[in-house]
Amino acid sequence: MQHDQQGGAETHEEAGIVHDPAGNGRAELARLTRPRWGVVSWLPRAASGGAQLSHLGHWKTIYMVFNDFATRFAVMMVLRLPRGYDLLTPQWRYILLYRMRRPHEHDFRALPLLKFSNYPLLVDVGGNIGQSVLSLYTVFPAATVVSFEPNPTVFRKLQRLTKKFPRLTVIPNGLSDQTGEAELFVPSYNGNVLTGLASFDYESARSWLSSDRVLRFDPMKLTVSSKRLPLVRLDDCGLQPDFIKIDVQGTEYRVLAGGLETIRTYRPVIMAETIRCGSDAHKILEPLGYRLMEFDGRSFAEVRGVPRRLNQFLIPAERLSDPPCKREN
Repeated sequence: MQHDQQGGAETHEEAGIVHDPAGNGRAELARLTRPRWGVVSWLPRAASGGAQLSHLGHWKTIYMVFNDFATRFAVMMVLRLPRGYDLLTPQWRYILLYRMRRPHEHDFRALPLLKFSNYPLLVDVGGNIGQSVLSLYTVFPAATVVSFEPNPTVFRKLQRLTKKFPRLTVIPNGLSDQTGEAELFVPSYNGNVLTGLASFDYESARSWLSSDRVLRFDPMKLTVSSKRLPLVRLDDCGLQPDFIKIDVQGTEYRVLAGGLETIRTYRPVIMAETIRCGSDAHKILEPLGYRLMEFDGRSFAEVRGVPRRLNQFLIPAERLSDPPCKREN
């Protein structure tokens, strides 16, 4: 099935769809093309005195405009190549990071600060090509990891890692609050099949690439294909997790709802992208004593406003080694 960029959106709310493999691709495309010159953090230190401070807002505005242009330009250059996206996010890159003992995302460095068993069971929802699997084994070499990835194109790459990690199990299903099947939508742009941006929600798959993110964006070069894939509930998988990583771009609630009894019983730490305070994903676990937190590089701090980091953590008190820091938002 093919949909062009102007095609009508399809709603799958009634299907209870949750696993959205887009997260890794979206975050990686943005992260790898984001300038890292640290201009904003430098400006306050450079400004001293009222006259200089009065110019801070001006320079910060210039930086933000330049940063936006540079990011959109970088994405454009990547997607101008027919296989530019594959060159940006190859599996060997993450294997190299693993060999260097470096997680692919900073937040994985927070896990040793939490209370886990010596041989923890770690669940990866949205395995993609194995970025998170490799980061988890960087932090916990003796762990058992179970990774869910329904997209057969990237699942084959994920499955290769089982030869390297005998305690890794990969499952070709998405997670939901219901068992069944659903359409997975995969966008393509200028010959690039963007498997990392695939989504069970048509609008999410279609709308991420736009003129806001790609310089000289051409909607005629964007198409969306689809395929029906299986869904299961976490509660039906018989797992006893210590930790669950969820990368599902806004549908975290249904992943959690489909695993609520597992979470209630085994009290795992949850890590997911952009869980806002008061969101459905937050509220479903709050009655169970879970607290919404972020890792600032040294310790955990409670989230009470807009998230500042790529990932947030939902943590029960008994998993914390130290009390969280208080943070002003």
